[in-house]
Amino acid sequence: MNPTDLLMYLSGADDQGLYAQADAVRRETFGKATYLHVAVQLSNVCDQACRHCALRGENSRLRRFRLSATQVLDQAAEAIRGGAGTVVLRVGNDPAWTAPLVSELVREIKVRHDVAVALSLGHRGLDEYAYWKECGADRCRINLETSEPFQFKRLRQGEHFTGRLHLLGKLHELGYEVGSGVLAGLPGTTPMDSLRDVLFLAELDLDMIEITPFVPRPDTPMGGMGPGSVDAAMRMAALLRLLCPTACIPATDALDELRPGSRQLALGRGCNAVLPVVGTPLSRLDADPLPEGLGSIRAAIVRSGLIPSPAKGLVQEGRHVG
Repeated sequence: MNPTDLLMYLSGADDQGLYAQADAVRRETFGKATYLHVAVQLSNVCDQACRHCALRGENSRLRRFRLSATQVLDQAAEAIRGGAGTVVLRVGNDPAWTAPLVSELVREIKVRHDVAVALSLGHRGLDEYAYWKECGADRCRINLETSEPFQFKRLRQGEHFTGRLHLLGKLHELGYEVGSGVLAGLPGTTPMDSLRDVLFLAELDLDMIEITPFVPRPDTPMGGMGPGSVDAAMRMAALLRLLCPTACIPATDALDELRPGSRQLALGRGCNAVLPVVGTPLSRLDADPLPEGLGSIRAAIVRSGLIPSPAKGLVQEGRHVG
């Protein structure tokens, strides 16, 4: 598929055809299986100042929390009882979650449960990731938000784009399954920007790709801006399914936040996983409480004619799920 065709689809010229192709590739690769990944929010403390994020350290209106290790393990166990095959340990840049503390969480989850453990832990060093891999971590997600370096620098207040790209490559070398993604519909972007993001992500050879529509958060510098497009996010995810058939592409919570019911639709348009966030009611405005929240997600998967899968959802496993 050439860039002209991609741009045509991103502009909405043939949504029906695009989504049909993406769904066919998804079913050929993964069958009816839809993976349940659950993220446990370790805290909502962060010392960074990203312009789009409600967790930014300068947000004095946000009520902060930090789970204990016991609470994290309890949340993980509850998610696994609800059918999750992957537990994601997620936090912003919170210095209280030291490398030894995270390593103990990884070890305990792997000892107690037959699940994959993924990390989404903010700005951490390569030596820490190497340590956590030795402790049993399977996957790692590194946020990008955009493939445009200057826009990245504006969003993340000075952090270097090239540093993140370098880390992604090194994580592959360590043996991690690696994920990343972008925000669809950032203010001022066009279908050409979406095309650049899609091509960029496809070139990275990622194991997981997350396309999340931009949601303006209160009490942030971007809180008064218009939201991103659910349609743009779905088109990008569908095209990435065609370009990266074996990648795990979750239907994100933000789809439902902007347009209720969209997450279920995305499962019929190329997405093959869900990624609800748990922790405490303060972790995110759209966090799904367990077990009721995960139960409703499982029901939505079934309504889509798919099967909730408790498997770990490794890329190589997906090719054999019927």
